[in-house]
This record gives sequence, C-alpha cells and structure tokens, in this order.
Amino acid sequence: MVLTEKRHGTNIAIAIGPGLDEGERAFVCSRGLALRESASNLYWLTVRRYRLIERLEAVKAQFELEGVAVKAISLHGESLGCQDLAYGSTMKEPGFEAFDLRVNERWVDYPEFRERCAVAGIPTVPVLYQGPYSYEILDGYAEGQATGHSHIREGVVVRPVIERRDDVLGRVQLKYVSGSYLTRGGKATELR
Repeated sequence: MVLTEKRHGTNIAIAIGPGLDEGERAFVCSRGLALRESASNLYWLTVRRYRLIERLEAVKAQFELEGVAVKAISLHGESLGCQDLAYGSTMKEPGFEAFDLRVNERWVDYPEFRERCAVAGIPTVPVLYQGPYSYEILDGYAEGQATGHSHIREGVVVRPVIERRDDVLGRVQLKYVSGSYLTRGGKATELR
C-alpha cells in the first residue's frame, strides 16, 4: 500500500481532451464541472500559478513519445489555501499538490504517476509510507502534524501501488481522516 497525506483544500482537475467542437482543448474542473476562465477564480489562479496546463501538456507529450494515443488526460489534485488548514497558501496565492493522473479512462499506477509528475515539475502530495498494510500503520500516520507545516494533519489516503478495482468499493482508494481533524474545537468539520 501507499499512504499519502490527505491535504485540506479544494479538489481541482485539469483535463485535456475533446471539446464540444471535437477539437482538443484544456479544461479546469471541480466536482465534475468545467469552470469558465476567470482572473479571480481560485481554481484558475492555481492553474496559472503552477502552469498546470503546460505541465499536463508535457505529460501528454511523454505518453505520445512512447506511442500512446492520448485522447484524454487529466491531472487531479488539491488547491490549497482556501480552508482553515492553509499549508502556507492563501486564496490569492494558492498552493497545489497533485494526487492522481488519468489517461484514456485508465488511472495511472502510483509509481508511474509520481515519476511523470516529477519529470514535468508538478508538485505531489507527500508520501508518508509505502509497504505492507496494517490498521496500526494507517491509524498511526493519520494523526500528527501536516508535513512541512505547523498545523494538524487532516488524515491519509490509502491506495494500492498498482491500480485495482473491487466489486464493492469500485476503485480501491480510501480516505482515513484523523480524529484530531474531526474533533478540532470551533472549526467546521465533516461532522457539522
């Protein structure tokens, strides 16, 4: 298994694929919706600050050089600085960390995802552990201080090294939220 740190931001996806006119175009999305470009929109600020469209185009070019016909590619991550756990970022200067990559309806295995992001200069969420699964390891890594920051950790995401599906779960990838995050005093949580 791979345990990555669950960052507390807002989900963002950058996609390159066919538009309504059948020509290729780039999309910036959140929660399944494509967002109109805006100078003040947090998602677009993130994309411009990290040059994510250009970097995703570089990842697409890597695949095409290897002979893969890329019809659609999407990079998934967290835009940071919009929640109470800000990771040194702000709404005007958001942070970004990627956690997934999808090519032609296929989720990329985790080691390949990390390598392709590194080559393209795309920041990724911190890896906390890679090895055999145990609940004790999962629970132990969920608590504590956020990597590189002075606030608490939201939790972890657990996933297999090699992508797989389960008949009940679907894609095998689960979030495990820390008790400290869920019960922090006076702050909005999933329990409210």
